Amino acid sequence: MTTKKITIKKNTYYDSVYLMGIFEKIKERDAIKSYQVLMATDENKDILELSGFDTGDATADDLVIAIESDSDKEAEALLNDIEDYLNAPQKSEDKTYSNLDTALKDNPDSNLAVISVPGKYAADEAEKALNKGLNVFIFSDNVKAEDEARIKKLGIEKNLLVMGPDAGVGSINGMALATGSKLKTGPIGIVAASGSGAQEVACLIDRYGPGTSQLIGTGGKDLSADIGGLSMSYSMDLLKGDPQTEVIVLVSKLADKDVMAEILSKADTIEKPVVAIFLGSGPSLYKDFPHITATYTLADAAASAIEALKGKKPEKISQAEKDLDRIAQKEALKYKESQKYIRGLFMGGTFTEEALIILKENTNTSLYSNITSAFSLPISEDTQGNILLDMGAEEFTLGRPHPVIDPVPRTEKFESEAKKDDVAVIILDFILSYGVHPDPAGAITRQIEQYMKKAEEESRHLTVIASVCGTEADPQKRSSQVQKLIQAGAIVTESNAHAALLARKILKYINRG
Repeated sequence: MTTKKITIKKNTYYDSVYLMGIFEKIKERDAIKSYQVLMATDENKDILELSGFDTGDATADDLVIAIESDSDKEAEALLNDIEDYLNAPQKSEDKTYSNLDTALKDNPDSNLAVISVPGKYAADEAEKALNKGLNVFIFSDNVKAEDEARIKKLGIEKNLLVMGPDAGVGSINGMALATGSKLKTGPIGIVAASGSGAQEVACLIDRYGPGTSQLIGTGGKDLSADIGGLSMSYSMDLLKGDPQTEVIVLVSKLADKDVMAEILSKADTIEKPVVAIFLGSGPSLYKDFPHITATYTLADAAASAIEALKGKKPEKISQAEKDLDRIAQKEALKYKESQKYIRGLFMGGTFTEEALIILKENTNTSLYSNITSAFSLPISEDTQGNILLDMGAEEFTLGRPHPVIDPVPRTEKFESEAKKDDVAVIILDFILSYGVHPDPAGAITRQIEQYMKKAEEESRHLTVIASVCGTEADPQKRSSQVQKLIQAGAIVTESNAHAALLARKILKYINRG
């Protein structure tokens, strides 16, 4: 009989990156159906209550541990392990402080504060840091728009940088922030309102170009009408005056039309080359800004930035695209007549959206997805056809951590899709960095090998296309992850855009045949 156990620890705060570590450290137990350790924000409480947990009067200041199990004994054992992890002493070289003044007294040369507290306190803490002369990186989310605008205006007044709220990645003077990859330093500066989009551009520049000077994350709401692009505009000013930065790249999903136009108008006046990728946009967005290099995929944004610096795009990226048609033809010859469809099982929402855009281009293909997009159709349990899923969406993370931390739900979904008689291609993305799963490729290679073999035994052919977003300096080491996937039988492309383009070419050959 399934039982639910919930523990609420009042006035106990841990940031989400720290809590992610629990899922790497705690061993799985057969009797445990699911468990979650999270702060009791309104959104998280809704998720828990949908799963049948009563969160009572818990607030965003409280930590909730929720366990669903077939065994009370196993649930209690898991709770004890989680408590041990949370209460474990920090490393001896670490030093903690109870307030900002004490920290600054010991570290007077500090110039950056990372804010990771409940959203309702984040703006006040950021304001304190700004008033102490510190730039701020706000990892916290759920910050009100009026508070975000207020602290960003204060930062501009004080000539200080405000990154976030809800800034997931960054790299300042070579130091990785939050879940950002470790990047080599170089002359290309990035300003981004999309975390995973910025990560992809930066990692490609790291692999094929001279590296980045700065990667400044503005937070996903910066280009909304309420915020007006305050951080992106100020960041452009900083990079414009930065002698280390020779090329500037702007990265965002589509945002408020007037704000995007204002940002591009300002960028068009900068004397340094500016490359822009507003994912989902068309040429009409850039028609009045002749000095900006418009790009339409994250890979092309990285390649164009390198071209602006060196005079040509990286040969390996260009050649990789030329090779895709040959690979697609070869794969398309191997499918049974019933195999007509693609499945995309993505960790990153931005990667899901980019794949939708690419797959829709120049095809009449119907695309179903769980993300809201002009290129997708609503999805249900019985949907058949070409389906692209953001596995980090709420319906998949209910009671579980994000798939970059816990890859099990995606692996299970892969197994389910790989055995279907009408599926020809499965696309997978992998994201590396500090704070994510220590071996994301290794978590699924056995299943890739097993189900590709099973398909051959059934006179089918399964194509697995993978892309890996990360660098050699990341803890997982990109080349090691790539090699594991290749050995398992996957086709590893240079980028998420290349993965989607290969899938599109295969789909065209299938439909012709």
